[in-house]
Amino acid sequence: MKSFIDICKMTQSKLKTYLNAYLTSVGYNTTVGDGFVYAEGKVPVLLIAHMDTVHKEICKDIVEENGKISSPQGIGGDDRCGCFMIMNIVKELKCSVLFCEDEEIGGVGARKFVKSDVFDDVDVNYIIEFDRKGNNDAVFYNCDNKDFTSFVCDNTGLKEAYGSFSDISVIAPALGIAAVNMSCGYYNAHTTSEYVIIDEMMDIIEAAKALIKTESDKFEYIAKKINYPVTKHNSVERDFDYGQMDLFHDRFFQDIKNNELEVEVVWFDDFGVENSGCGVGMTKAEAWFDFFVSHPEVSMSMVEDYSFQ
Repeated sequence: MKSFIDICKMTQSKLKTYLNAYLTSVGYNTTVGDGFVYAEGKVPVLLIAHMDTVHKEICKDIVEENGKISSPQGIGGDDRCGCFMIMNIVKELKCSVLFCEDEEIGGVGARKFVKSDVFDDVDVNYIIEFDRKGNNDAVFYNCDNKDFTSFVCDNTGLKEAYGSFSDISVIAPALGIAAVNMSCGYYNAHTTSEYVIIDEMMDIIEAAKALIKTESDKFEYIAKKINYPVTKHNSVERDFDYGQMDLFHDRFFQDIKNNELEVEVVWFDDFGVENSGCGVGMTKAEAWFDFFVSHPEVSMSMVEDYSFQ
């Protein structure tokens, strides 16, 4: 197995080839699809990480200081940490594995996976993604299965936290299976000052192993219910699901239109072309979320300017 630094220096394409070869070398039969590498395991847990980073320049120069690894080109711990962590776990525990492409531009690989021929054959008790900053977070996004939250936090020591989007935001509701995104030991994601603390990453690997070894039944994906105000005196409770964009976009009603905030965003795409768009919501957070769901090809690192109306 190559070192973490070796993985950070690979392009997404090279990493995809390497990860496929690695899984094969440790006994998996893999499926290499457009946007993903998938391998069915013997342990009924699906492990997920994404192979891309936001950095346009390949990581070349490595700085190791005080237990931290960084690079002036951007180390790419988001999400090379996740890939490395899964490689370590499957040496011992043969979970099912999914490596996705292009998470940073809207979960492209994850969306392709749920439309693939192998998707319907996935049968696991729960999903773990490794794509979260810090050393103590467990993020469940829109999955509201309280039993699963307790199962994860009680058996890992991680604390429930909140985030905007990752591959499990697409895959978990599509499968109907509960999912969590765990910390990976990286900091300052989406910047060239990003760094990784290897000891923290290795600690989360051990915590994940302990969780996987804990006996469990299948945990259902339970979508959160959110009350959207219709008038000053009543509200409507509706399913809110990252994987169902049509449901998200019709959530606002005409009689609260005047109370909405609008965020106007300017961003540059991969070809350097300037674009603009907007999102709306009752709060700034909702407006931002509406924008990113409406423009899944945009990541925060691409945003040049924004303003609220």
